[in-house]
Amino acid sequence: MQKLKVIITIFFIIMAQVGTLKMQNSLETVYSTSKAITDVIHEFYITNKIYFDFIIYGKATNHINDVIDEVTKKLSEIIPIEIIHIKDIENWNHELNQSVVFLTESADNLINLHKNSIKNHPIATKLTNLIPKKFKFLVYVEEILEIKKFRRAMEIHNEEISLSWCDLRCFEFIITRNENFINLTANLLFSEKSCGNFEPILLNSFGINSQKWNKELENFNHFDNFHGCMLTISVNFNHFWYTEEAKKYRNSISDNKELITFQSFNYRGISNEVINLAAKKYNFTPHFSIFDNLKGYNEHIGTKNYLGSKLKMIFFLNSYLDKKIVGFHTLDQCDTISYYYLVTPNDLYTNYEKLLMPFDITTWILLTFTISSTFAVVFVSYKIPQWFKDLFYGKNVKDPAYNALGIIFGMSQLKLPNESINRFILLLFIWFCLIFRTCYQSILFEFMISDMRKPLPASIEDLVKYKYTIVLKETVAKDFIKINDRIINGRESPNVIKISTENFNLLYRDAINGEIDTKFAFLVTTFDHVHLNSSLKNSLTIMDNEKITLGISHIMGSNNMLIEAINYIISRFISNGISNHLIEFGSWDLWRPFDIETEDPRKILSLDDLEFGFVLWIFSLSFPIICFLYEIFSYLTAKLLRNVQDFLFTLVLFLFLIMKLRKFYYRRNL
Repeated sequence: MQKLKVIITIFFIIMAQVGTLKMQNSLETVYSTSKAITDVIHEFYITNKIYFDFIIYGKATNHINDVIDEVTKKLSEIIPIEIIHIKDIENWNHELNQSVVFLTESADNLINLHKNSIKNHPIATKLTNLIPKKFKFLVYVEEILEIKKFRRAMEIHNEEISLSWCDLRCFEFIITRNENFINLTANLLFSEKSCGNFEPILLNSFGINSQKWNKELENFNHFDNFHGCMLTISVNFNHFWYTEEAKKYRNSISDNKELITFQSFNYRGISNEVINLAAKKYNFTPHFSIFDNLKGYNEHIGTKNYLGSKLKMIFFLNSYLDKKIVGFHTLDQCDTISYYYLVTPNDLYTNYEKLLMPFDITTWILLTFTISSTFAVVFVSYKIPQWFKDLFYGKNVKDPAYNALGIIFGMSQLKLPNESINRFILLLFIWFCLIFRTCYQSILFEFMISDMRKPLPASIEDLVKYKYTIVLKETVAKDFIKINDRIINGRESPNVIKISTENFNLLYRDAINGEIDTKFAFLVTTFDHVHLNSSLKNSLTIMDNEKITLGISHIMGSNNMLIEAINYIISRFISNGISNHLIEFGSWDLWRPFDIETEDPRKILSLDDLEFGFVLWIFSLSFPIICFLYEIFSYLTAKLLRNVQDFLFTLVLFLFLIMKLRKFYYRRNL
């Protein structure tokens, strides 16, 4: 009996020690967890002056309550803390105006919250639409197995759930706990291994035994490397079409529910510049695509690697329309919008202008030089000795200038040189003129029987130069005149008509329907830089399914890394002066020539097309020229030798006479 009492006493002592150890471990875990959460809150929220709420979702365990007590005790002296308990999400109607520290005991609660967001529950609406720009979520889940359970649940759910998870704009930072460490992770869609899929990234670890972080805790403000992943820029142009022909073309592609990509479109403007700068700095690949209808646009804007944006774009209508109408359309993210329309008919080329059109300027210069050189040689030859003329032309050729002119215009040759080399040179010149004369005549004939219009202006300066009538709305006329004077420096005054919006639309409609035979350039533009700056900032967080978004909005939300990256670039633009940036880099679309590759109706021959004829002619001409120079050298040498022979004969004869005279004189003296 005594032994039994001793055993029971020892058992209770051991159990008490075990309980004490468990309590100490529990207290140590609570302390470690609360310290880790406090450190993260202090670094991510307090140092950045971001207010937040504690939200406890589901049934709070003793551990969760102890952690909250410790955290509030440590932070209450610095900032006020509000604790919100969410027991029933279906009836929860608390408006979130601050960032959130979200604590839960089970991943099931996260999954339930996530599923409710699919049903457009008020909490999802608040989380997606009412969250401020600096809104951040910090989630704490007790066991690491729970967060793994949540990730597995995310993988087996359909794509709609996955998209809604992103659209919830939350759970950017997750704190999980295992036996030895408390880990701070971030769920990102982009990593070295994955583009568009969730990939948890371990930011830091807090040692429970060491009571400190493995490395210095740094604020994870934004993700600065998307590892080259492609982000698709979706553009809607449903409102762009104005004519029946364009509507027919639009309807022909509307049946295709796949995302339509037009590589030939030229995107330009501040929106495009921001995206390209962000892509360069943060290592992602922008891919521009266009969807025709609003429904399809909103469907595709929901995919997890898409950006929703209306970019400035320039569209060339002439490829799809029977009428001679060309429109340049530029669209930006806000009311600082520029429309630049050119409405034909434009001037036709006159028949006299067509005479010089078959060849380009370089070809004409080279042809002129070649023919001028020929006549220069002919005219110089009139001043040279007759023997050189006979050698160069032949004795039977009396009118070399007439012969050269006849060859150029395709006339027959009445008198040919007798020498073979001279005939070969003449043959090469005839062959050269035949090629260029045939090309010129064939292209000129095609030009003469066709009505060709002059190229359309590519800038405001061209409009003024070509005497276009620029139609402006009264609200933008002052800005246009002011900027026009600065860009063109007042060299010419444009012909401007200022009319009301209603009359502007009527006149434009009559012009595109062919009822007005006048050169008009319809220009609608505003230059409200203040509104541009504010709109670029605000539009980044707008996502409305009932209308097209006016800005750049990634499906992960207003506080995700990409939006922060683009916000940074825009803030830099604004701080440096956005108008100065546009002028410095030539981004005024209305004053910079449009880079549009269009098919020129004039099939003009350039020097590249005729290069073979020039090269072959010069190469062939080199042989007779060498032979001709050899003949001249031989002739001059022979003539020189004959002169030397005559001189020597005269000298010998003179010496012979002297010797005879000397002999005669000697005999006489004897």
